[in-house]
Amino acid sequence: MQSIKRSSYSSPTRETIHSPFARFVLFLAALIVGAASFDLLFVQSASAAITFVQANYAASTQAIAITVPFEQAQSAGDLNVVVVGWNGTSNSVASVTDASGNVYTKAVGPTQITSELTQVVYYAKSIVASAAFANAVTVTFAANASVPDVRVLEYSGASTSNPVDVVAAGTGYSKASATSSVTTTNASDLIFGANTTRTTTTGPGSGFTRRMITLPQGDIIEDRTVTATGSYSASAPLSAANDWVIQMVAFRTQATAAAASGTLTVAPATLSFGDVTLGSKSVLPVVATNSGTGSVTLSTATITGAGFSLAEPSLPVTLSAEQTASFSVTFDPSSTGNVTGALSVVSSAANSPASVSLSAAGVNQHSVALTWSASTSSGITGYDVYRGTASGGPYTLLNSSPTSGTTYTDTTVEAGQTYYYVATAVNSSGVQSADSNQATAVVPFP
Repeated sequence: MQSIKRSSYSSPTRETIHSPFARFVLFLAALIVGAASFDLLFVQSASAAITFVQANYAASTQAIAITVPFEQAQSAGDLNVVVVGWNGTSNSVASVTDASGNVYTKAVGPTQITSELTQVVYYAKSIVASAAFANAVTVTFAANASVPDVRVLEYSGASTSNPVDVVAAGTGYSKASATSSVTTTNASDLIFGANTTRTTTTGPGSGFTRRMITLPQGDIIEDRTVTATGSYSASAPLSAANDWVIQMVAFRTQATAAAASGTLTVAPATLSFGDVTLGSKSVLPVVATNSGTGSVTLSTATITGAGFSLAEPSLPVTLSAEQTASFSVTFDPSSTGNVTGALSVVSSAANSPASVSLSAAGVNQHSVALTWSASTSSGITGYDVYRGTASGGPYTLLNSSPTSGTTYTDTTVEAGQTYYYVATAVNSSGVQSADSNQATAVVPFP
């Protein structure tokens, strides 16, 4: 079958499914925008090292979500790996979930080249058991993704608590894709490599085993097992010079994970920005410290919450004992109200991921302070405050319940607006007095 390059095809092509379960694939077509291709490879081994179990993929011309099944039964404690690649750099992955409820963590990425390509690698450690076709991974994008493919794999023998040792990535325009080199900390790591290209990958890099090459995109999954710590990278040759991104994740075995002694401490554990005026920003520091005796590699850092953004050191970075890495979290509110979020740092430490809780509130730059004389009538329990944008009303109630004092601050005003206020007295029966005299407030521009 002729491969159709990622950069040029306009109609989808389906690859032959190398599986006795091909008839079950058809139900997935309705879940994907455009046609998709699936491939299954299956191997079992009793080796104590990390062992490849199965793989599958889906490819599409355009999709908001792609679902890929595991066509064989899955074993408890195994490792799932998900690779997502697509054209362009403005889109993002909104979520990675599966039918079994396994939790997916970003291992490396997004790795991008100019405005051409993006790739991200996720993993789920210590998965739950499932029957054949019972579990499927769904990747949902923030918007329709252009020419995406989603690759899913299962491995046995990986650490059930801390599987990621180190990561690396690379981008370029050439006839060969290759990551930078990175030094592993465990002797028996599985070196996992994956690329996304504008051309076609012709095979695995030297020493690697091909697990799949997607059609029609031509993106590879490859891996190799090493027996000593050292400097490693992932590479794969291409059919022609073009844009590419490639990533490598070194996964540690269950036995070597037990020997890891690095511990990552992130401080403070809670970051409160308080009130931040609209149009201004607040920046606070977070420090990650390797408080163990072994090295710790920080692979990714992500932040959630409206208005929060992160400035991080160049990742991945490896910290020796007592070394630190500094992050800066910025809160830049675009609207009023309370906001919460979280900073998550994924590392090779046993306690990964480490997280910081974030909280802040966006407030207006201007406010209007109102005061009035107390009512002389008996039985008065409070006052209601009303605001309008035209003299004489109509007016809108501002307070949710009567205020007991004779002051009120309106914090919901907008710059450049004129507001008109009245107040009423309320007695114990809920009866209101007539409106007070009208007060006028002109809110200046910033």
